[in-house]
Amino acid sequence: MLEVLLQGRAYLQTGESIFKPKDEQAVRSIVVDGLRLYPPNTVIRGTKMEIRTNQYGLRSPPITPSLLPGELRLAVIGASTVAGAYARTNDMTFSQKLAGLLGKRHPGPVNVVNAGISGLTVHQMRLMLEKVVAPLKPRLVFVYTGFNDIAKLCKASAPPSASAVRIPHPALPSWLLIPELIRKNTIALRSSYRASGTGLRRANQVSPAAIDAYRKDVEELARAARHRNIELVFVSSLSSYRRNMPLAEQQDLSAFALYYNKCLDLNGLYAVTDRLNLIQQTVAKANGFTFLDIRAQVPGGSAVFVDSSHFTPEGERLVAEALDRYLASRLN
Repeated sequence: MLEVLLQGRAYLQTGESIFKPKDEQAVRSIVVDGLRLYPPNTVIRGTKMEIRTNQYGLRSPPITPSLLPGELRLAVIGASTVAGAYARTNDMTFSQKLAGLLGKRHPGPVNVVNAGISGLTVHQMRLMLEKVVAPLKPRLVFVYTGFNDIAKLCKASAPPSASAVRIPHPALPSWLLIPELIRKNTIALRSSYRASGTGLRRANQVSPAAIDAYRKDVEELARAARHRNIELVFVSSLSSYRRNMPLAEQQDLSAFALYYNKCLDLNGLYAVTDRLNLIQQTVAKANGFTFLDIRAQVPGGSAVFVDSSHFTPEGERLVAEALDRYLASRLN
């Protein structure tokens, strides 16, 4: 009964639930030639969200294959933060807010392609650039990598599990909402960083080899852009928790990030994020691209972030304005 109620609530809020036919579930990505995309030309409506996908399987307005006369065409590549995990409509994502700001200054058509798909890593962002974005001939492409690669680094660095007798049990269906609800609401009970007194654990297990693998992925992304004469702008990844906050507030805001990146403590999370941003900055400089650090322009806190990394409407607005300020000097 509880699962039925949760599925009904999900359908009302987002237009998605197990009761809907699979071929109509737009927020569940599909795989095309190794690249995750949303089902194309689909509309999903709920009380809290509407998702519209274009002919390319992106949460973005329809776009012509060729540039229109006088058109300014840009793109943003990323994962769920770019796609707008909590944006009620396509227009409320920061990519489309940016298009609106640019349209006030640019006399011709303006298109900012939202090439964000939930769950993408840097390796998959390169595929997005090569297979979808590059053929659309954008003048400039922003890359917002986010934090999916941190979880990937933790998995790559995890030590082999000790041998143990495991009792066979049936796997739960992936569509069940009850297990996810329990996981999300028991983070405080299961996050050991809270039980240490200081709120910090000592074990940070990301190996140098895992960091090197991330660097290679970023370098391959940059090379793919250079090979296609596409200008990249790497945008610093943003989080709701900041070092200048009280420790208790940092713990609360970073709870989801720490839960999904179990190999890190709070200090480790900061250190790895700084390291990954530095890698992007270094690779960008080596390839003649730009690393745009907007952390000072987009503050942390619950007014800007829904959780550790996804934006509220205020956050979407602030990011759009930060990118617009950068473009104001570049495009004039």
